[in-house]
Amino acid sequence: MEEKTPKALGYHMPAEWETHEGTWLIWPHNDTHEGSQLHLEHLWLEMTRALHEYETVHIIVPDERRREHLHHQLSYYGLSDSNLDVHMISNDDVWVRDCGPIFLVNNQGELAISTWNFNGWGERYPFKKDRLIPVPKAALMEIENYLAVRQCICPDDPNPYLLAGKKQKALRDYQVRFAFHRAVKDIGLNQPRRVIGNINFSAPTPHSLRHSFAVNTLKAIKERGKCPRNALPVLATYMGHSEYKYTSVYLRVTDALSRNQLVEFALWQKRKE
Repeated sequence: MEEKTPKALGYHMPAEWETHEGTWLIWPHNDTHEGSQLHLEHLWLEMTRALHEYETVHIIVPDERRREHLHHQLSYYGLSDSNLDVHMISNDDVWVRDCGPIFLVNNQGELAISTWNFNGWGERYPFKKDRLIPVPKAALMEIENYLAVRQCICPDDPNPYLLAGKKQKALRDYQVRFAFHRAVKDIGLNQPRRVIGNINFSAPTPHSLRHSFAVNTLKAIKERGKCPRNALPVLATYMGHSEYKYTSVYLRVTDALSRNQLVEFALWQKRKE
């Protein structure tokens, strides 16, 4: 099956002078280049001052500490919160033009995002944070539903973590594992470690979710008639792998159900004996 390009689907990248909703900026920091914040921040403040009078300015900061710093700087420059949209997203550098998503439109005005695997200009500069790509719409909807419910239950809790614990902290490791193993037991997937032939079947752990995601992603791609190998750069990004060879091991698994099928077959054979 031929992979359809955005152009084939009727999308194009608008020209810089066309009407648009807003501008995205990654706020300068010193995490990658020492002195960048001091050297660049006043320029970014002036850009924000000029832009926010006419359109939304979407600003990316890496963490809560830098968000508070941004708020103080904006206040010092006399800039209001109107037309400002701040996001906390890990990043390496300020060049959102290069590492950020490309927004596309079609003739009906519908919006799409073209993502790609940013590699720091040929791996010359840090890029592992910048290469993060958007969450799929279905997953994003589930996250937004969860956050809406959490806001209703705890309206005065400003915890910045997705999996919120107590006292503005994230859930502890043992809490995640406890919830995971309880869920695994409830849905009937709980099983001890087994060795069948020369294959080791470990008991499920939270880390198993990474393997399940990778295997099922490649399985879905294959079922659509496409080549799973072509998806390795994007899958490597999601998995956080620095090299594709770590991701390619999942190509050995051609059927995500084979694990359960093999176990069931082996147990059936054992019962026959």
